[in-house]
Amino acid sequence: AFVLHSDGSHGLADLGEAPLVESAARELSDTLSDRQSTPASVARAAQILHSRLFAPLAPLIGRGARRIVFAPDGPLHTAPLHLMHDGRD
Repeated sequence: AFVLHSDGSHGLADLGEAPLVESAARELSDTLSDRQSTPASVARAAQILHSRLFAPLAPLIGRGARRIVFAPDGPLHTAPLHLMHDGRD
């Protein structure tokens, strides 16, 4: 993943194998679509996607970021990225 800051600096983060990230995105979407899902199962799926997609980027982004723009592809395009959760904040 490529991270571009407003001052023009940039960084790169390895998100690992694409199938793992895509699987986490599909799992979150599928969990939300399942009427049997519980809030806990949705939260867990959101945490898994967060750990695979956002957590590797966090050190490059920093806590002072005011805006984050994702350009999703494949299953990430339809995944509810706004639900990503680290389990804490």
